[in-house]
Amino acid sequence: MQIKLDKQKKYLLACSFGPDSMALFNMLLEGGYNFGVVHVNYMMRGQESEEETKSLIKLLKEKNIKYYANYIDGKLLSGNFQTKAREVRYSFFSDVMLNDDYDVLLTGHHKDDFLETYLLSQKSNRKSFYYGIKDEVTLNGVKVLRPLLSFYKEELLRYCNEHNVPYAIDSSNLGRKYARNKIRRDVLMKMTVQQKDQLFNEVQELNNNLEIRKQELLKLIEGNRVSITKFNELSEDDQSYLLYIIFDSLGFGQYFHSSKVKLIKTNMNSAKTSTFMKVVNELFISKYEDDFYLFDLYDYRPYEYTLKAAKSTSFPQFDIIFNEKTCKMHIKEEHFPITITVSRGNETYIIDGHKKKMNRVFIDMKMPRHIRLIWPVVKGKDGTIIYVPRYRKGYKPKETDLFKINQV
Repeated sequence: MQIKLDKQKKYLLACSFGPDSMALFNMLLEGGYNFGVVHVNYMMRGQESEEETKSLIKLLKEKNIKYYANYIDGKLLSGNFQTKAREVRYSFFSDVMLNDDYDVLLTGHHKDDFLETYLLSQKSNRKSFYYGIKDEVTLNGVKVLRPLLSFYKEELLRYCNEHNVPYAIDSSNLGRKYARNKIRRDVLMKMTVQQKDQLFNEVQELNNNLEIRKQELLKLIEGNRVSITKFNELSEDDQSYLLYIIFDSLGFGQYFHSSKVKLIKTNMNSAKTSTFMKVVNELFISKYEDDFYLFDLYDYRPYEYTLKAAKSTSFPQFDIIFNEKTCKMHIKEEHFPITITVSRGNETYIIDGHKKKMNRVFIDMKMPRHIRLIWPVVKGKDGTIIYVPRYRKGYKPKETDLFKINQV
């Protein structure tokens, strides 16, 4: 039993000390991967969970594996415990990954988890745009891989026992308090491997059909722009699916809900020509005329760059391409050093001898509000705006443009 991952990546393993994550831990260890371990103790099972944490930390120290342990009082989490615990857990994971430059989070989800999730969604009669769980997702801005989805729980237990991998069984998983536990005990544990395989294949066929629909809907997305007219021509199911596709691609899939669909549709069909509104967390919607855009506000944060000379350079938001023609037309030698940044809106820019506020300039260009957040303005060494690239609807840079904007 082996896994294949990119050995150039730095991984963070979410480990509970259960057999699933411990099997993955041993595979990473034997495979020579660069990884650390993150562990959360919710202090809900008293001495049992305390001993698990101690055993895990002792093993990690022996193996010289960097680890991060967090104690959270689960009794203080209000509402649905499993939902709240997951939110707190992934927030912690996200902080660790950001602070120590991990590339990917690994979890020990397996084939039984896949089937449990499918059966749980069927029991709750929830609308699904993917059945089971994906092998790769983005949660809280964190890329998550689940390399064990091709193995059943029984196989992982056998692997741990055959390789003398230590683990503990969480006693709370043996009860019937949660719906997932009931499905596990009343349905999956009574199925043969052949029956599980048959169900798994049926679920995969459902996902294949959804993928066909997805590919058709993706044709309606140009960059991150969608025509409101074309969106309104879709069925309600396809409207929801298209929005879910965008949520998921931006890493907000876990926040997708019918209430968000209603909020977005109300916004895009309002009488206002231009709108800008928060949907959830850093996910925003921007509407301009017949188009709407869903985007992660983090990708549209301000920036400032300084160039001391006319040298073609690439930045995350744009490429600037200097040549004899563009320099003569827009930026002259006496302007350097120049600053390329974003506008606060109330600054002025002189066009054809007329002074205009940048807000007015953007309106005249018919620029959607979110694009204004990252549209570059060039300031000369005295701090005045000397050049603003021209925005055009359905923007596509021309070969003769000084700037090639990458986030439109």
